[in-house]
Amino acid sequence: MGGYLPCKLKNQQYGITCVLGSPVKRTGAIRTRRLIMQATEFSERPYFPFFLGNGKDVMLMNYGGAMITGTTGHTHNEQNQGVVCGWHKVTHKKFLKRQQIQPIIIAGYNVIIGGEVCEPLGFVQEFNVEDATLVTQVSFRKGVKVSVEAFLSDNGVLSLTVKVLEAVSGMKIAFLLLPPNWCAGTLTYFTMPDVKHIPVAEGIDFTYRIDDGGVVEGSGLMRLSKPGFEPFSGMGVGVQYGDVENGWEATAWISCEDAPGKPVADYTGLREKHIDAWKKYYQTSDVRLPDEEMQYAAGLARYVLRANQFETGSFPAGSMPYHWGGGTCCPFDAELMQHAMLQGGNFDEAFKHVMFYVNQYEAGEKIVSELGLKGVAFSNWSDVFGNHKSGDLKYELTKRKPIMIAIIGMVGGNFNNITGKRSEEARKLVLGCAEFIKSGFVRDGKIVSLMAGNESDVKVERDSWMLAASYRCFRFAQQEDPDNPEWKQLAENMLVELRKNINEDGVLMPYQDAEYTAGTMPWIQYFVPNICSGKEALINARKPMTTPWGLDSDQPSEVYRDWPWNHCRLAKAFAVAKCPQEAFKHLKQWFRYASSNGACPEKLRLDGYAIGYWYTTPYAVFLLALYAAFAYIGQDGRLCLLYGFDGTWQDLSIQCLRLPGGICVSLTVQKGEVMQLDVTGEVAGIDLNPAYKLR
Repeated sequence: MGGYLPCKLKNQQYGITCVLGSPVKRTGAIRTRRLIMQATEFSERPYFPFFLGNGKDVMLMNYGGAMITGTTGHTHNEQNQGVVCGWHKVTHKKFLKRQQIQPIIIAGYNVIIGGEVCEPLGFVQEFNVEDATLVTQVSFRKGVKVSVEAFLSDNGVLSLTVKVLEAVSGMKIAFLLLPPNWCAGTLTYFTMPDVKHIPVAEGIDFTYRIDDGGVVEGSGLMRLSKPGFEPFSGMGVGVQYGDVENGWEATAWISCEDAPGKPVADYTGLREKHIDAWKKYYQTSDVRLPDEEMQYAAGLARYVLRANQFETGSFPAGSMPYHWGGGTCCPFDAELMQHAMLQGGNFDEAFKHVMFYVNQYEAGEKIVSELGLKGVAFSNWSDVFGNHKSGDLKYELTKRKPIMIAIIGMVGGNFNNITGKRSEEARKLVLGCAEFIKSGFVRDGKIVSLMAGNESDVKVERDSWMLAASYRCFRFAQQEDPDNPEWKQLAENMLVELRKNINEDGVLMPYQDAEYTAGTMPWIQYFVPNICSGKEALINARKPMTTPWGLDSDQPSEVYRDWPWNHCRLAKAFAVAKCPQEAFKHLKQWFRYASSNGACPEKLRLDGYAIGYWYTTPYAVFLLALYAAFAYIGQDGRLCLLYGFDGTWQDLSIQCLRLPGGICVSLTVQKGEVMQLDVTGEVAGIDLNPAYKLR
């Protein structure tokens, strides 16, 4: 394919103007990406409902292309990991008392043949990543076929379009709404919502009230694109169209808000606006891979990150109720998502995450002052608004998870480092967090006794995770405040202490004389790339993590068959160690346990049961591993290229990959030769994987 990729980004809000020279011209040998993965009833991979989100509204859509397809009383709408295919709002985490957010409504459609509601006989479902649109072709009895297109707009409208491909005489189509307890009455977490439907001339209005010790009240509506409907008389409340024929098409627009009165939405050009918003998001960078599944995985990972980011800038570690209750934010996970956003050139989204913390700065200073310390600190386990949600905050900050504040400092440091610019807001965040760590936890150049970074209750003096995160935070503080030599010294001291935790096999342990590795070493590579970076050390670190099925983390408190994102951790670590065969092997393992539509689990239980489909963080870690496979800055300042690939893939490309120092890399490989290499920014030289040649 020919053409140009736009590589211009301007944002006056935080003072960035980044123009990457001339647009990058593609050559014709790289195949056109196909950002679609097909799921059918015959797929070998298991099916899991597809996730649609806009950061606030989140929902699961089933194989019929909606939250529900058919209301026969026998329809298989059982829970998916304890969650119905329904409409949820992550904002409810702030108001409700139960741990999990609660579903509001189930929206879908019926195909009615001979007066009887029918269940699907077959389906072909595809998610178009570039359009963020779910398209499903569904077959029913008597040869009936319909096509269903669904997308969720940024302004909170679910668009559900049903088109009849093959009809029979007397066939009807219904659009309907049901309360979630229709198929979820037995869930232990579930609070029965009080949903009232009011048929109106334009469609259906509804109100809802959820009370579990906290109360959420709101209202919603369903509007139709096509006149001529009548009330639906089956299960649920809805409308139906009679005598539909081949080519018949109608759209239902559904929305709800936690406010009295009907949500107001303009449906004019809704689809075009939706597609344009996602196009702008994706155009900041581009990856082309010869493997269709991995190509889809790369695009889907970027989709998942944006679809989960809330308007405050927060990144929840998943938005469904089975993701730590839904809408729960952990700085560790969120920093990985922001980092992936930065490397993909999505600076606007990354800056919003900086501001998520900056907007809480006054409250963060207050809690630190009450502790008798300096700097700023934030919740380590919050809702999307930043409200602390787990345990006593003062205890969490001083005794259990102060590491999270060092990681929040990295949020600001990464932003300035990768953009190559200086945001004062990001600088403020870095220095405030570094001051908190210095004032509260550094004694004689060491980190004082804290909870071990492997999430156990073991108290240790020299925790590797705390040391590594503090090192990174202090290094960023050094960059932001170069006239203060203390930051450099503190960073160096952290490295000295960290190296004391390396055992005789060259493996970095979670703390000195630890009895298990806790998967520490591959993760610490993320914070400190030059620690134990040799091939043998990484192989030794991998051995205790290895199971007959994949990779565990080797710690007593969490034992699993496999963690797909552990493979991504090792893929990145081996790439930095310049071991392309090992890096590539692990990179390809990421998609091993994906569902037929690309939903990847967080981990697999010993019995093989997949846990946490659509968990956000693994997608971020995969992107970071993939980006490192293409390029990273080595310790000597040289640009290292393609060390995550073993030469098997001969045709691939990446455009506008962002690296520390404001560096931007675009390269194209054809038949194993680097045909195009554009680098913006200063590097000490080029180090190319010998499996590839430079033309």
